Amino acid sequence: MHKFVWRALLTIAWLMVPQPADAQFGAGADVVVRSRYVWRGITRTTKPVVQPSALVAWLPRGWTITTGVWASVEPIRPGAADLTGAGTDGGTGEVDYWIEAHTRVRRFDVRAGHIRYDLRHEQTVVGPGSGIETGEVYTGVLFLPGRLTGFGATLYWDYDVVDGVFATVDGFQHVPLVQAGNWIITLTPRIEAGVSMGQAIDPETGAPGYFVDNGLAYVSGTTAIFANEQRWSLHVSTSLQYNHDEATRVNRLDGNKRKTKAWIDAGVSYAIGSRPRTR
Repeated sequence: MHKFVWRALLTIAWLMVPQPADAQFGAGADVVVRSRYVWRGITRTTKPVVQPSALVAWLPRGWTITTGVWASVEPIRPGAADLTGAGTDGGTGEVDYWIEAHTRVRRFDVRAGHIRYDLRHEQTVVGPGSGIETGEVYTGVLFLPGRLTGFGATLYWDYDVVDGVFATVDGFQHVPLVQAGNWIITLTPRIEAGVSMGQAIDPETGAPGYFVDNGLAYVSGTTAIFANEQRWSLHVSTSLQYNHDEATRVNRLDGNKRKTKAWIDAGVSYAIGSRPRTR
Protein backbone atom coordinates (compact mmCIF):
# COMPACT_ATOMS: atom_id res chain seq x y z
CA MET A 1 0.00 0.00 0.00
CA HIS A 2 1.33 3.43 -0.85
CA LYS A 3 2.88 5.29 2.02
CA PHE A 4 0.54 8.26 1.68
CA VAL A 5 -2.42 5.88 2.12
CA TRP A 6 -0.96 4.80 5.44
CA ARG A 7 -0.50 8.44 6.42
CA ALA A 8 -4.14 9.17 5.63
CA LEU A 9 -5.32 6.15 7.64
CA LEU A 10 -3.10 7.03 10.60
CA THR A 11 -4.36 10.62 10.50
CA ILE A 12 -7.97 9.43 10.55
CA ALA A 13 -7.20 7.09 13.46
CA TRP A 14 -5.50 9.92 15.36
CA LEU A 15 -8.47 12.20 14.85
CA MET A 16 -10.77 9.55 16.34
CA VAL A 17 -8.79 9.31 19.60
CA PRO A 18 -10.70 10.96 22.49
CA GLN A 19 -9.73 14.62 22.92
CA PRO A 20 -10.42 17.28 25.55
CA ALA A 21 -14.04 18.03 26.40
CA ASP A 22 -14.19 21.28 24.42
CA ALA A 23 -13.50 19.39 21.17
CA GLN A 24 -16.24 17.91 19.00
CA PHE A 25 -16.23 15.37 16.22
CA GLY A 26 -18.02 15.07 12.93
CA ALA A 27 -18.11 12.79 9.93
CA GLY A 28 -19.70 12.88 6.54
CA ALA A 29 -20.00 11.26 3.15
CA ASP A 30 -21.26 12.38 -0.22
CA VAL A 31 -21.59 11.24 -3.80
CA VAL A 32 -21.76 13.46 -6.89
CA VAL A 33 -22.62 12.47 -10.45
CA ARG A 34 -21.15 14.69 -13.18
CA SER A 35 -21.76 14.70 -16.91
CA ARG A 36 -17.99 15.19 -17.34
CA TYR A 37 -15.05 15.69 -15.00
CA VAL A 38 -13.39 19.10 -15.32
CA TRP A 39 -10.43 19.88 -13.05
CA ARG A 40 -9.30 23.51 -12.99
CA GLY A 41 -10.61 24.03 -16.48
CA ILE A 42 -9.02 20.88 -17.93
CA THR A 43 -11.35 18.12 -19.14
CA ARG A 44 -10.26 14.91 -17.39
CA THR A 45 -13.09 12.69 -18.61
CA THR A 46 -15.51 13.02 -21.51
CA LYS A 47 -18.01 10.47 -20.19
CA PRO A 48 -20.05 10.87 -16.97
CA VAL A 49 -18.37 10.09 -13.65
CA VAL A 50 -19.45 9.16 -10.13
CA GLN A 51 -17.40 10.85 -7.41
CA PRO A 52 -17.86 9.61 -3.83
CA SER A 53 -16.02 10.91 -0.78
CA ALA A 54 -15.87 10.40 2.97
CA LEU A 55 -14.37 12.53 5.72
CA VAL A 56 -13.97 12.91 9.46
CA ALA A 57 -13.43 16.10 11.40
CA TRP A 58 -12.14 17.18 14.76
CA LEU A 59 -13.42 20.54 16.00
CA PRO A 60 -11.31 21.93 18.82
CA ARG A 61 -12.32 25.37 19.99
CA GLY A 62 -12.17 27.82 17.08
CA TRP A 63 -10.82 25.33 14.54
CA THR A 64 -11.94 22.55 12.21
CA ILE A 65 -9.42 19.86 11.27
CA THR A 66 -10.78 17.71 8.45
CA THR A 67 -9.33 14.73 6.62
CA GLY A 68 -10.84 12.54 3.94
CA VAL A 69 -10.62 10.51 0.78
CA TRP A 70 -12.21 11.28 -2.60
CA ALA A 71 -12.46 9.22 -5.80
CA SER A 72 -13.54 9.61 -9.41
CA VAL A 73 -15.11 6.50 -10.95
CA GLU A 74 -15.99 6.08 -14.64
CA PRO A 75 -18.91 3.62 -14.93
CA ILE A 76 -19.12 3.94 -18.73
CA ARG A 77 -16.33 2.56 -20.91
CA PRO A 78 -14.82 5.43 -22.95
CA GLY A 79 -14.62 5.53 -26.73
CA ALA A 80 -11.36 5.61 -28.64
CA ALA A 81 -11.28 9.43 -28.77
CA ASP A 82 -12.70 10.10 -25.30
CA LEU A 83 -10.59 11.60 -22.54
CA THR A 84 -10.37 9.20 -19.61
CA GLY A 85 -8.71 8.98 -16.24
CA ALA A 86 -9.27 5.24 -15.87
CA GLY A 87 -8.19 3.83 -19.23
CA THR A 88 -10.07 1.95 -21.91
CA ASP A 89 -11.88 -0.37 -19.45
CA GLY A 90 -13.24 2.39 -17.21
CA GLY A 91 -13.28 2.07 -13.45
CA THR A 92 -11.48 4.24 -10.90
CA GLY A 93 -9.49 7.01 -12.52
CA GLU A 94 -8.36 9.02 -9.52
CA VAL A 95 -8.14 8.77 -5.73
CA ASP A 96 -7.20 11.79 -3.61
CA TYR A 97 -6.35 12.04 0.09
CA TRP A 98 -6.53 15.36 1.89
CA ILE A 99 -6.29 17.10 5.23
CA GLU A 100 -7.22 20.69 6.03
CA ALA A 101 -7.17 23.15 8.94
CA HIS A 102 -9.81 25.86 8.90
CA THR A 103 -10.79 28.74 11.16
CA ARG A 104 -12.88 31.91 11.14
CA VAL A 105 -11.39 35.32 11.99
CA ARG A 106 -14.04 38.04 12.10
CA ARG A 107 -15.38 38.20 8.52
CA PHE A 108 -12.63 36.01 7.08
CA ASP A 109 -12.64 32.27 6.54
CA VAL A 110 -9.01 31.04 6.53
CA ARG A 111 -7.86 27.56 5.53
CA ALA A 112 -4.71 25.62 4.66
CA GLY A 113 -4.21 22.01 3.68
CA HIS A 114 -2.54 19.24 1.73
CA ILE A 115 -3.86 17.05 -1.09
CA ARG A 116 -2.23 13.88 -2.41
CA TYR A 117 -3.34 12.90 -5.93
CA ASP A 118 -3.22 9.36 -7.31
CA LEU A 119 -4.06 9.63 -11.02
CA ARG A 120 -4.49 6.05 -12.22
CA HIS A 121 -4.33 6.51 -16.00
CA GLU A 122 -4.39 10.18 -16.99
CA GLN A 123 -4.99 10.19 -20.75
CA THR A 124 -4.82 13.86 -21.68
CA VAL A 125 -3.11 15.74 -24.46
CA VAL A 126 -1.47 18.17 -22.04
CA GLY A 127 -0.11 17.30 -18.62
CA PRO A 128 1.96 14.62 -16.89
CA GLY A 129 1.70 11.06 -18.14
CA SER A 130 -0.27 8.16 -16.70
CA GLY A 131 0.21 6.79 -13.23
CA ILE A 132 1.06 10.18 -11.75
CA GLU A 133 1.24 10.57 -7.99
CA THR A 134 1.68 14.17 -6.96
CA GLY A 135 0.93 16.46 -4.05
CA GLU A 136 -0.16 20.00 -3.36
CA VAL A 137 -0.23 22.30 -0.38
CA TYR A 138 -2.69 25.15 -0.44
CA THR A 139 -3.93 28.14 1.47
CA GLY A 140 -7.00 30.27 0.96
CA VAL A 141 -9.04 33.09 2.42
CA LEU A 142 -12.73 33.84 2.00
CA PHE A 143 -14.13 37.29 2.80
CA LEU A 144 -17.74 37.25 4.00
CA PRO A 145 -19.17 40.79 3.89
CA GLY A 146 -22.60 39.36 4.71
CA ARG A 147 -24.18 36.08 5.77
CA LEU A 148 -25.00 35.08 2.19
CA THR A 149 -22.13 36.59 0.16
CA GLY A 150 -18.50 35.56 -0.21
CA PHE A 151 -15.36 36.49 -2.17
CA GLY A 152 -12.29 34.26 -2.01
CA ALA A 153 -8.83 33.45 -3.31
CA THR A 154 -6.79 30.24 -3.02
CA LEU A 155 -3.19 29.38 -3.91
CA TYR A 156 -2.15 25.78 -4.72
CA TRP A 157 1.50 24.73 -4.97
CA ASP A 158 2.23 21.43 -6.72
CA TYR A 159 5.52 20.63 -4.97
CA ASP A 160 6.11 17.17 -6.46
CA VAL A 161 5.66 16.72 -10.22
CA VAL A 162 4.83 20.22 -11.45
CA ASP A 163 6.78 22.78 -9.44
CA GLY A 164 4.41 25.70 -9.79
CA VAL A 165 1.48 27.59 -8.32
CA PHE A 166 -2.14 27.75 -9.44
CA ALA A 167 -4.52 30.42 -8.14
CA THR A 168 -8.29 30.73 -8.13
CA VAL A 169 -10.46 33.73 -7.31
CA ASP A 170 -14.20 33.38 -6.90
CA GLY A 171 -17.37 34.95 -5.62
CA PHE A 172 -20.83 33.64 -4.75
CA GLN A 173 -24.24 34.81 -3.57
CA HIS A 174 -26.73 32.62 -1.71
CA VAL A 175 -30.37 33.47 -2.49
CA PRO A 176 -32.86 31.75 -0.12
CA LEU A 177 -35.93 30.64 -2.05
CA VAL A 178 -38.22 28.76 0.31
CA GLN A 179 -38.27 26.89 3.62
CA ALA A 180 -40.31 23.69 3.95
CA GLY A 181 -40.15 22.19 7.42
CA ASN A 182 -36.48 21.64 8.25
CA TRP A 183 -35.44 22.06 4.61
CA ILE A 184 -34.09 25.32 3.19
CA ILE A 185 -33.95 25.72 -0.61
CA THR A 186 -31.26 28.09 -1.86
CA LEU A 187 -30.15 29.35 -5.28
CA THR A 188 -26.42 30.02 -5.49
CA PRO A 189 -24.76 31.65 -8.52
CA ARG A 190 -20.95 31.55 -8.46
CA ILE A 191 -18.15 32.77 -10.71
CA GLU A 192 -14.52 31.61 -10.67
CA ALA A 193 -11.32 32.36 -12.56
CA GLY A 194 -8.17 30.21 -12.57
CA VAL A 195 -4.63 31.43 -13.23
CA SER A 196 -1.45 29.41 -13.78
CA MET A 197 1.63 30.91 -12.16
CA GLY A 198 4.29 28.37 -13.06
CA GLN A 199 2.19 25.29 -13.91
CA ALA A 200 2.70 25.53 -17.67
CA ILE A 201 4.92 23.18 -19.67
CA ASP A 202 8.43 24.62 -19.98
CA PRO A 203 9.08 24.91 -23.75
CA GLU A 204 12.85 24.90 -23.26
CA THR A 205 13.35 22.02 -20.82
CA GLY A 206 10.13 20.09 -21.51
CA ALA A 207 9.39 20.00 -17.77
CA PRO A 208 5.86 18.69 -17.16
CA GLY A 209 2.98 21.07 -16.68
CA TYR A 210 -0.80 21.18 -16.73
CA PHE A 211 -1.17 24.21 -19.02
CA VAL A 212 0.30 25.46 -22.28
CA ASP A 213 0.91 29.01 -21.03
CA ASN A 214 1.00 30.79 -17.71
CA GLY A 215 -1.69 33.36 -17.05
CA LEU A 216 -5.47 33.11 -17.25
CA ALA A 217 -6.57 29.48 -17.72
CA TYR A 218 -10.37 29.75 -17.58
CA VAL A 219 -13.39 31.66 -16.32
CA SER A 220 -16.43 29.65 -15.24
CA GLY A 221 -19.90 30.37 -13.94
CA THR A 222 -22.06 27.94 -11.96
CA THR A 223 -25.67 28.13 -10.88
CA ALA A 224 -26.69 25.65 -8.18
CA ILE A 225 -29.84 24.85 -6.26
CA PHE A 226 -29.26 23.48 -2.76
CA ALA A 227 -31.72 21.79 -0.42
CA ASN A 228 -30.30 21.61 3.10
CA GLU A 229 -31.45 20.37 6.48
CA GLN A 230 -29.56 19.42 9.64
CA ARG A 231 -27.85 16.30 8.27
CA TRP A 232 -28.72 16.03 4.60
CA SER A 233 -27.78 18.27 1.68
CA LEU A 234 -28.87 17.88 -1.95
CA HIS A 235 -27.80 19.91 -4.96
CA VAL A 236 -28.15 20.22 -8.70
CA SER A 237 -25.94 22.59 -10.67
CA THR A 238 -25.00 23.61 -14.18
CA SER A 239 -21.68 25.15 -15.21
CA LEU A 240 -20.48 27.09 -18.23
CA GLN A 241 -16.78 27.71 -18.80
CA TYR A 242 -14.75 29.96 -21.08
CA ASN A 243 -11.50 28.20 -21.96
CA HIS A 244 -8.59 30.57 -22.39
CA ASP A 245 -5.53 28.33 -22.14
CA GLU A 246 -5.02 25.85 -24.96
CA ALA A 247 -5.01 22.93 -22.50
CA THR A 248 -8.49 23.80 -21.24
CA ARG A 249 -9.87 23.77 -24.81
CA VAL A 250 -9.06 20.09 -25.42
CA ASN A 251 -12.30 18.06 -25.30
CA ARG A 252 -11.34 14.84 -27.12
CA LEU A 253 -8.22 13.00 -28.25
CA ASP A 254 -9.21 13.51 -31.90
CA GLY A 255 -8.31 17.19 -31.68
CA ASN A 256 -11.71 18.61 -30.74
CA LYS A 257 -11.11 22.00 -29.13
CA ARG A 258 -13.67 24.55 -28.01
CA LYS A 259 -13.53 27.93 -26.35
CA THR A 260 -16.54 27.06 -24.17
CA LYS A 261 -17.92 23.95 -22.51
CA ALA A 262 -20.78 23.12 -20.19
CA TRP A 263 -21.63 20.32 -17.78
CA ILE A 264 -24.13 19.44 -15.07
CA ASP A 265 -23.84 17.62 -11.77
CA ALA A 266 -26.04 16.47 -8.92
CA GLY A 267 -25.12 15.21 -5.49
CA VAL A 268 -26.22 14.21 -2.01
CA SER A 269 -24.30 14.43 1.27
CA TYR A 270 -24.91 13.28 4.84
CA ALA A 271 -23.19 14.46 8.04
CA ILE A 272 -23.24 13.17 11.61
CA GLY A 273 -22.08 14.89 14.76
CA SER A 274 -20.75 18.40 14.29
CA ARG A 275 -21.11 19.21 10.61
CA PRO A 276 -17.58 19.06 9.16
CA ARG A 277 -16.19 21.32 6.48
CA THR A 278 -16.19 19.68 3.04
CA ARG A 279 -13.41 19.96 0.53
